[in-house]
Amino acid sequence: MASALVGMGSNIEPARWLAHAANRLVALFGAVRFSRVYETEAVGMDGPPFWNACAWIEDAPPLAVLVPQLKAIEDEAGRDRSRGSWQPRTLDLDLLVYDGKVLDADLRRYLHLWLPARDVWPDLPFARPKGRAKVLAFRLAGLQNRADGVS
Repeated sequence: MASALVGMGSNIEPARWLAHAANRLVALFGAVRFSRVYETEAVGMDGPPFWNACAWIEDAPPLAVLVPQLKAIEDEAGRDRSRGSWQPRTLDLDLLVYDGKVLDADLRRYLHLWLPARDVWPDLPFARPKGRAKVLAFRLAGLQNRADGVS
């Protein structure tokens, strides 16, 4: 099986929906590593700040199985796709890397993806994008000691 890196984001009840996604990913795939949770401004839309994290799935199923599973988790969270992509959301799960291949070029461009990806993939093969983010005081799989600002 391949490994997969999944970006996770929410700006509507983010603590609830990121925890829901983390629980569902572990239930489906077992061996999952989670990044710290970062808070960033909404990009490309008006709305509350996003909470962002990444999940590294050690043994991911084939893409034809994985992608619908991620969409189903978004649907469980009440994800509304009717108004387009650039809207506040309960949950966004993006497949960023699969089997070592970067599938989403935004990973190279946006700090809200790059920072949590670096937590679970320390050898991230490209430079840090510009921007600011705040590390929140917890991880999805446990508590963090304190919040740190990251610039």
